[in-house]
Amino acid sequence: MAQECPICHFKLEQSSTLCPNCGAHLSSDLIPSSSAGNLIGNYFRSLIQIITQPKAFFRKMPLTGGWSGPLAFALVTHWLGSATQFLWNGLLGASYQESITETLRKIGRLGGEDIDSLGRNAQWMEVQRGLTQWIWGAGSVITDPFFTLATTLLTSLLIYLGARLFISPKSDARAQTVEFEPVLRVVCYGLSPSIFRLIPFAGGFAASVLSLVITAIGLMEIYRTDALRAGASVLFPKLLVVGAIFAIFASIVFVIMSFMGFVFL
Repeated sequence: MAQECPICHFKLEQSSTLCPNCGAHLSSDLIPSSSAGNLIGNYFRSLIQIITQPKAFFRKMPLTGGWSGPLAFALVTHWLGSATQFLWNGLLGASYQESITETLRKIGRLGGEDIDSLGRNAQWMEVQRGLTQWIWGAGSVITDPFFTLATTLLTSLLIYLGARLFISPKSDARAQTVEFEPVLRVVCYGLSPSIFRLIPFAGGFAASVLSLVITAIGLMEIYRTDALRAGASVLFPKLLVVGAIFAIFASIVFVIMSFMGFVFL
């Protein structure tokens, strides 16, 4: 039976420890991809290596082979983080809702019929607010793969443009020219820390910072560039946003000052 990668289902022509399409690490006794256990196991092995040993991963990561594998990896990882974060928010929100409900019940018992009616109305409004928040939260989890796909492609494009501006690959670099597909692959696997969003409160911030760091490491490894140039390329999308905001703000100030000058004249 022909073997295939359990992550992206790429057909393997010969035995290998690394998928040439998505970069997943394959066990020597690779079994057919229909095995869910093998699929999940390879996914988490790759995920752990990217987070704990990003340099080693990106040194071996194939630079070509298609977009489907890396994008699937990114979508699954980001969705897992978003779904877990939604569950945490739901649990914390439920605890908060219970405390509010208990307080309103006490108000009703102490204040008589009028206050009891007021407490019930306030309780109902709180329940409605919680239900609305839950619906919006569940909707964000459902649409997360589509949003992640769009943002990943756009971010990859902007980082690619930044890399074209800031990075000059060295002679011993794995890639001698800055191309879009290797950058896309680095960005996709750079989303691995999204899994940290399952940690309450600080998980989202940690995931964002670590994603930037791992993406920069990926660019450093495939282009043999320094941290400053890789960092500038990774931050290029954010620099564009800041620049656009500053330009809009400066334009508004200029218009206001021009108008005030015209009035005073």
